[in-house]
Amino acid sequence: MVGVAMTGAWGVSKITSPAVVGVCGVVLAVLSVRSIAQAGYWFDDFVLCNHTIEINPGSSAAHNNLGVLLTRQGKLLEAARHLKKSIELRPQSNLSRANYVWALAGLNRIDEAIAEIEEIIRINPTLPPQLRVNMVDEHYYLAMALMNLHRYAEAIPHFEAALRLKPDHPTAATELAKARQKLAESTTTRPATTAPDHKLPIPTG
Repeated sequence: MVGVAMTGAWGVSKITSPAVVGVCGVVLAVLSVRSIAQAGYWFDDFVLCNHTIEINPGSSAAHNNLGVLLTRQGKLLEAARHLKKSIELRPQSNLSRANYVWALAGLNRIDEAIAEIEEIIRINPTLPPQLRVNMVDEHYYLAMALMNLHRYAEAIPHFEAALRLKPDHPTAATELAKARQKLAESTTTRPATTAPDHKLPIPTG
């Protein structure tokens, strides 16, 4: 829990973009007590992490823990390198992916962060039953991030998924309606393009 609190504090103090805040909401959902229980432990010692990697460069956990420590220090490029390595060594580690999202968000690499969140959602059903979690928060916060990027068509399915998982979600239905309205408005207000010289079939669907 300490690791989550410290990383979360860094995120709140450094990140102001609405899209990034939405992305980080997903990370907070993944880096909950349930995920930390899966991780088993946190290292707070650079020397220990580096020593572990020297002895066992194939340790996904050591790369993840070092990446978290570097993220707390704001050394995001170096953190991202270790967190990416952690994922390469253990592709099904949603904890490492969530920490990687923090680093990517801090670097303002939002498209990459969103892709990692989508992978977290994709991987979840493939995990052993005892490690699977309800992805309602992941879908919801990802949808909010996409909304803030004006990517309404991509946000809508995630709001819908959140509502399937939690029909009484307090705000997902409202945000889904907003997304549908924004998508309709963006479609109807899109400026017309100049027609080509040759005639093409006009789509009716």
